[in-house]
Amino acid sequence: MFTEKRSPLVISPVELDTYLYDGWYRMGQSIFTCHFLTMGERIYSALWLRLDLTTHTFSKRQRKLFYKNQLFRYIIQPAHITSTKEKLYQKYKANNFKGNVSVSLKQYLQDMQGNNVYNTFECAIYDKNRLIAISFFDLGSTSMASIMGIYDPTYAENSLGYYTMLLEIQYGQEKGFQYYYPGYVTPGFSRFDYKIRIGKVEYLDITDRTWKPYQALSSETLPIEALKEKLDILSEALTTLSVKNEIYYYPFFDITLTSYWNNNYLGYPIFLWCKIHSDYTTFIMFSYNLVTQNYVVLQCSLEHEFPPMLEPLCEAPYEDQAAFLEVLVVRSAVTLSASPSHIAEVMMQWDTLKHNN
Repeated sequence: MFTEKRSPLVISPVELDTYLYDGWYRMGQSIFTCHFLTMGERIYSALWLRLDLTTHTFSKRQRKLFYKNQLFRYIIQPAHITSTKEKLYQKYKANNFKGNVSVSLKQYLQDMQGNNVYNTFECAIYDKNRLIAISFFDLGSTSMASIMGIYDPTYAENSLGYYTMLLEIQYGQEKGFQYYYPGYVTPGFSRFDYKIRIGKVEYLDITDRTWKPYQALSSETLPIEALKEKLDILSEALTTLSVKNEIYYYPFFDITLTSYWNNNYLGYPIFLWCKIHSDYTTFIMFSYNLVTQNYVVLQCSLEHEFPPMLEPLCEAPYEDQAAFLEVLVVRSAVTLSASPSHIAEVMMQWDTLKHNN
């Protein structure tokens, strides 16, 4: 629903422009979109960003960073993976990441394949002849996408990861590109906030699929908050009519990104469980489609084989909201345009009929 992944065999520059405009991003040789992310014990909104290169000007602080790092030389050229770059990746990974990350640079960028369907360039920074940082970015027709940046931790004070982004932006302006896409941010979880510092970025509003100034964003309009609000309203209507229900976080909503199965997994990060069955073989769930702005009723069942890769998600406490920690498969889904009160009345009749039978 909110998460999708594709694996194109070929992707043209114009097609990449379209994907980026619609909030998609490269992952290995695939391309995906998402609007929510699980980080620790919480689910956050994922907001896609872009920078208009035709109006961007570098800030005073950014120009200072250019000046500070002018003692290093850099090369921007078509990307190619070497043993030196792989060693730098391993050094960077050991210092910055824990858990399940790509074992190599080639796996991260190419899924260990020899062919690359993207037009990928690199920005390599050298201290004399020593490679100390490198970033990778893809070129479309009028757009460019920042993919990753790594650096030698010894040079942490030089902000080389951020610096390579600025060099990419400068390159894009010189070559006449219109938009620079740095990926997503997760408001409330600061790990990706450095992307906001590149300039006057815009974010993709999922509700009307338009790009808006990030500075105009409010916490109430975040997708995760909007989804909570809609389900709270429905829950209140159901509770008023004595229909048992409970709202749950569902941290497995993005299983389609990592699963090799083709099951129709539930793709909503929060849902309302309407507890009209007691045998736990059929689950009636409600969620809300932020794009069509309609409620959705879903008939689900449990996935019998629990994927081991999801086990770490079961260890988080999810302190501020109950979490449903079984994998759900959607058997049927119906979009409802009715009001929450009307939905509640229908569910009450269903609940009464079930008990009478």
